[in-house]
Amino acid sequence: MSSSSETTRFLQFLVLFALGLVTFLALFSHASPGSKRFWSLQAEVDLSYDDNIINYSDFDLDLFESGGREQKFAIESKSDFITAPKFTLQLNPRILKRYASELSFTYRYKIYSKNSVKNYHFLSATVHQSLRKCGYWEFRYYFIPEYYYRNQYDQTSGEYKEAYFEKHSLTFEYGYYFKKYLKGAIGYSYRMKDFDLFDERDAQYNSIYLESIWRYWKTVKFWGEYRVNYSRAEGRDNPDPAVKDVSYDSWGVTLGSRIYGRHFLPYPAEFVTAFKFDRILFQTEKVLDEYRLGRRDNNCEIRFGLAASPLKKVRLELDYYYSTKGVTLTEESLARRLEYTSNEIRLGLRYEY
Repeated sequence: MSSSSETTRFLQFLVLFALGLVTFLALFSHASPGSKRFWSLQAEVDLSYDDNIINYSDFDLDLFESGGREQKFAIESKSDFITAPKFTLQLNPRILKRYASELSFTYRYKIYSKNSVKNYHFLSATVHQSLRKCGYWEFRYYFIPEYYYRNQYDQTSGEYKEAYFEKHSLTFEYGYYFKKYLKGAIGYSYRMKDFDLFDERDAQYNSIYLESIWRYWKTVKFWGEYRVNYSRAEGRDNPDPAVKDVSYDSWGVTLGSRIYGRHFLPYPAEFVTAFKFDRILFQTEKVLDEYRLGRRDNNCEIRFGLAASPLKKVRLELDYYYSTKGVTLTEESLARRLEYTSNEIRLGLRYEY
């Protein structure tokens, strides 16, 4: 999917509109003493290093470094430094007079130092509405206009080609505060991927999740999530046995904790740990698809993070992520061609106005 002039103009318009809106609000909005300001703006920038930006297996990385099958790779290096500016505008209108409302818009751009093929834009909007009896509902939407996945083999031409997709995601969540220290929520997400050249990979995703946040002590917070996903791709309905079917079912859990206090630094600080696990069950029945028939994946991610606020409106974050994929296939040698590990270190700076 090549960048179109229409997409470029849309992004330019969006940025100009956001800047104009912020200027308007800064000039004409007046909050009464003691009241919550109608708007706020967060500016963030992440600097990170990822040692496996495409999550290639060791087999593919060895092939890449040896220069074999050059058509399979569009990247210049397996690792890269990434810069990601992010801007979030939050408004606090009174949609319901008696209860607080929040409306936010986010724009993010990820820039890869060596592998510009991986650069992409991210746009999102969120509506959060408080309800009586400690409840709330939230609606989230995000859009990625163009994302490079990796080079894929095109059976028609017999060559590898760059695979891009656009992605839409809609999420609706209802939450309830059972106690001041205990929150529960249930949500539903619908996502859609649209590939430019590989129509059999176009897919729709449905997901339901349950999550809970518990903060009984002021210095410690725990959270957990359980989710199930159902994804079906266009290739499933294609009778051609050579057309791949990437459909899958999955379930997963996330567990995390955050410790607050001044134990590490002389100003407010937080220490974060999180563990994420997903079990993916591929659903293809096409016997020619040897890389997916009967395949089971175990995806794991571990995070360690430290955050501090040396100034009132400034926040610094340092995170380390370790990711791994384990694959079960009848042919073990093929499974090893799919398994990977990756490490990422991220330094973030956020300022809120």
